[in-house]
Amino acid sequence: MFIDVLSEMLKQTLKADGDVARWQDVISAFYHQSLPYLSERHMMAQAENIWQQSRILIGEMVTQVKMSQASQKEQQTAKLFEITGRLVTTFHVEGVMDILAEELAAIGIPACYLALYQNPSVPTDMARLMLAYAEQGRALLGAHGLLFPSKRLVPAELLPQDRQYALLLYDLYFHNHQIGFILFEMSEQGRNAYEALCGAISSALQGALLVQHVQERSAEIARQKYVLDTFMANIPDSIYFKDRESRFTKVNPALAQRFGVSDPEALVGKSDFDFFPEAQACPKYEHEQQILHTGQAVLNLEEFDIGGSWSLTTKMPLRDEHGEIIGTFGISRDITPLKIAQQQVEEAYTEIQMLNEQLKQENLRMSAELDIARRLQQMVLPMPGELDSIPGLDIVGYMQPAEEVGGDYYDVLPYQQGNVCIGIGDVTGHGLESGVLMLMTQTAIRALIDRGESDPVVFLNTINRVLFQNIQRMGVDRSLTLVMVNYQSGQLRLIGQHEEALVVRRDGSIERMDTIDLGFPLGMVDDISQWIAEATITLAPGDGLVLYTDGITEAQNAANSFYGLDRLCAVISATWREASAEIVKEAILNDLCAFVGGAQVYDDITLVVLKQK
Repeated sequence: MFIDVLSEMLKQTLKADGDVARWQDVISAFYHQSLPYLSERHMMAQAENIWQQSRILIGEMVTQVKMSQASQKEQQTAKLFEITGRLVTTFHVEGVMDILAEELAAIGIPACYLALYQNPSVPTDMARLMLAYAEQGRALLGAHGLLFPSKRLVPAELLPQDRQYALLLYDLYFHNHQIGFILFEMSEQGRNAYEALCGAISSALQGALLVQHVQERSAEIARQKYVLDTFMANIPDSIYFKDRESRFTKVNPALAQRFGVSDPEALVGKSDFDFFPEAQACPKYEHEQQILHTGQAVLNLEEFDIGGSWSLTTKMPLRDEHGEIIGTFGISRDITPLKIAQQQVEEAYTEIQMLNEQLKQENLRMSAELDIARRLQQMVLPMPGELDSIPGLDIVGYMQPAEEVGGDYYDVLPYQQGNVCIGIGDVTGHGLESGVLMLMTQTAIRALIDRGESDPVVFLNTINRVLFQNIQRMGVDRSLTLVMVNYQSGQLRLIGQHEEALVVRRDGSIERMDTIDLGFPLGMVDDISQWIAEATITLAPGDGLVLYTDGITEAQNAANSFYGLDRLCAVISATWREASAEIVKEAILNDLCAFVGGAQVYDDITLVVLKQK
């Protein structure tokens, strides 16, 4: 009975990987502790018999264990040898990982984690986990592994979560440079395999990484050769490589075609002396020999080429992987059209000089004509004395063209008893044509006033017809916005389409009058009578009117902001109460100048200010 129980307990000890030999001490201690209680001889004899049987049973069990361990060790050694053989004959990193995942359990290693440094020169930075194997199997890490901070050794989520474990760390090397590390989970069965396995893995990785490096380098060389071949085959410029005797070793199809050869390989071994006269071949040869001796490139050399053409050539030393000069190479571009064009330019230069002289004389003539036109334009503007003599009105005007001759118009024409005709307009565009139309407008208005024309529709439509017919004759794209104001005894009658008319009351308040419905742009159609209307304004003492062109409201500063109608109204309101028309005008112009600053003025600026006395 006792022997059966002991046998079962020994089996349980073996199952738990316990030390069976220690049971000898346990049985001996039990035997000696029991002797004082065995008084009869037959009981002592029976106890001695059981003790001897127990020692024999334990000895047999220990022997079995040792034999089993020796067998396991022998099997593990054989398996380790097999794994090592497979590893050293595998030349792919992925294959090394596959072998480890398949065979680790067979040599008693329950878990393994292998990582390669992302940058071996900075091992403390990032690593790429290539293998994570545990009891539940191999973790999926992707085609290129799992990137993680190498200081963590293993991403925490891949470690066992439900049991205790101990990991043993080994470094992995490639040509005496550390490339990564491997962690084995420690176990009794695998304790003799770690170092041997680690060495085999390092050796296998060295081979695999070397093969990978060679493959990558071979692929890069093949890619570079493909790029070079494609480049040489498709570039229209001529490319060549020569040896130290200036013989062709490689040329592209463009150069072969220039030499009248269909196959570029047919030029290999030949030199320039086979295609050029000696007088042309010698300088080419001398340039290349100079490059071989000095190592200095020849850049942008213009050379006379085959068939009377010209080439722009760059020649450079050709070096091997050790930096030794083994020949020359160059690229040439056909510049014959450029040389022809250069000759044509030189021939045209004299003609251009002659034309420039003629143009200079023409500019002087045109400048004189424009100066005359500008002076004529200024001469027909109302003089300050004329404006001062108008009874009942304080009136001033101002016009500043953006160019030599402006397209803005204003005039103040007293007629009959106490009647004053005031006009302001803006011809589209600038320059001479716009200035001429402005003079035509002034002439037509004065003629109608002198004729005594009082019908607003006939008055404005007649001006429109004159401008329309002249614009057609001139063949220009121009038109004119024009508002005419007839003043008599404090009454203003307005006709024509232009910018808003600003009616200013004595207290500085402003009424903005839209003129869009009082007419139509002049010179665009033959008859505008259907669009002409009239508006009437009554002025009390101190009231007045401000007329302007868009050169004021659309003036821009350096920030491309517009001066605007609101700012114009604000200046007028702030200045109006006790100020004369001249003071109001100056306030507007000063504020406009301050707003524009150093920005360029692109449009004519015209302003009329009148105030009822």
